[in-house]
Amino acid sequence: MNSSIEARALSVVYMKYLIVLLLILNVGQLFGQSNTTMAFELSDRYKKDSIQIENIVAFYKYPDTDTTDAVSFTIKITNLGDQPIPNFENVLARSEFLKLFINGKDAHDMNIQNGIGPNTIKYLGKGESDTFETGWVLSKNSGAYRYDHPIKVMWQYLGINARVVVVDIVNKQIKG
Repeated sequence: MNSSIEARALSVVYMKYLIVLLLILNVGQLFGQSNTTMAFELSDRYKKDSIQIENIVAFYKYPDTDTTDAVSFTIKITNLGDQPIPNFENVLARSEFLKLFINGKDAHDMNIQNGIGPNTIKYLGKGESDTFETGWVLSKNSGAYRYDHPIKVMWQYLGINARVVVVDIVNKQIKG
């Protein structure tokens, strides 16, 4: 009888250790540590030589209206190298690797950090590209007018800056 109780107690102890071990392994995956390390292994020189970044700004009429103007800010990345780079499908990848700057300051654009997508980061192979777009509706009360004008728009991906585009929201003109 004693040996049976001891065996059960020992079994419970081993199960606790196993559960703790599994939790530790799972927490690393939950926060994407195993997925995001690949992008950080790329050298700055490799990123600058192998990733093409385009900054695209456009004015348009907001859907289903004839009077409301809007402006879109789009980044397009193309992988020119042999190493995979993160795409924009995963919210964690976007919030970690992508920033939008307005007049030299991080705009903390919520569209970068919000959305749904896969739990794992997907990568672009050689020759593949991806885009991400955000923007503003241009109404009197929109946040677009809180900045000094014209505004300077710049995307940053994996620490590499795209070219700056100067946008005159008041006169709806784009330079650069």
